[in-house]
Amino acid sequence: MRIDTFYKTESEISYTNRIFQEIYFQKSISKQEISKLLQLSLPTVGQSLKELYTLGIIQKNGYFESTGGRKAEVISVASKAKVAIGVSLLREFITITALDLYGQPIKEKICYISFERSDAYYRAFGKAVNQFIDELKYPDNAILGIGLAVQGLVSQDGQTIISGDLLGYTGTDRSVFQNNIRLPCRLFHDTEVAAYAELWEFPDIQNAVYIALNQNLGGALIVGRQVFHGDGVNSCIIEHMRLIPGGRKCYCGQYGCLDGYCSINSLESDAGMDVNTFFEKLKHSDSHCQEVFDRFLNYLALAINNIRMVIDCEFILAGFLQPYLTQEHLQMLAKKVSSVASFKNMTFSFRRGVHGPNAAARGAALVLISNYIYGL
Repeated sequence: MRIDTFYKTESEISYTNRIFQEIYFQKSISKQEISKLLQLSLPTVGQSLKELYTLGIIQKNGYFESTGGRKAEVISVASKAKVAIGVSLLREFITITALDLYGQPIKEKICYISFERSDAYYRAFGKAVNQFIDELKYPDNAILGIGLAVQGLVSQDGQTIISGDLLGYTGTDRSVFQNNIRLPCRLFHDTEVAAYAELWEFPDIQNAVYIALNQNLGGALIVGRQVFHGDGVNSCIIEHMRLIPGGRKCYCGQYGCLDGYCSINSLESDAGMDVNTFFEKLKHSDSHCQEVFDRFLNYLALAINNIRMVIDCEFILAGFLQPYLTQEHLQMLAKKVSSVASFKNMTFSFRRGVHGPNAAARGAALVLISNYIYGL
């Protein structure tokens, strides 16, 4: 599936949808402004507004200041009238989030359920998600659906995990989850929707490489504000770029993949401690941690430079490691990238993601919200 910011052509969008989008992006607007901006008659605008009021997704918020005549009513989106749920499925736990129509978190929860490919797990998974739905206290028809972010490549129709070696669930069908959840769900590749979550926050980004510094590394390529898949669904799987030929064995079966050197798992293994302890000691200038982190950044710099030789764009550093990365760390990384660059005059930039460990769950929900906004 393409995860688009815009996925309908102008001819396919109804007047009501165009008006809803205008209200959504303007945040507050009058009936007269809508008529002027969209070049629609006031009766046409009025009829569409009536439909939107009936749906309960817009509201009146007082009046604008008078410009000499009758005060115009302020119209805005009822942001909490609809919610979308995103679920990120990891080996040891799941993260569940509910977002309003502007992508603001309403409720988030972590449930510690260890993954196994069994009916018992899918029942426990469904029970946790259904309980979360109950706790929201929203009617089912106000929930836009459930996006399941999984660690693996997903078919374009969102029905099947076509490559899931990390958790051993290649070939798993959406139905094993759907049979235990009372609301419609679909599958997404976690790194792709995590990248989408960052796009949502950064409207200025057009092209970028998204690097998810999680327990296992992930990546996504953003081109023209869309996650790029290439001719199949295998684009920008940077975790399996060969960094050290004959190096550490990767879960994919090969040796020397980037995941073995630039993931949280590799950092914890090299340091001999968990990531929280590691960064606490690093903050206090522990020599062992400094050495491990310096080597970690060296590997990451090599990978970034290799990617830059093919794609000239900025990099988003995100994922579970993002909250630990300081501006000083980014400056260190930038110097290391410059030191291995073939062309010293090449410019590049980093920015930190904002969603941290919640990016995948939020991104899965945001795709559903985007589909609703543009498909009303």
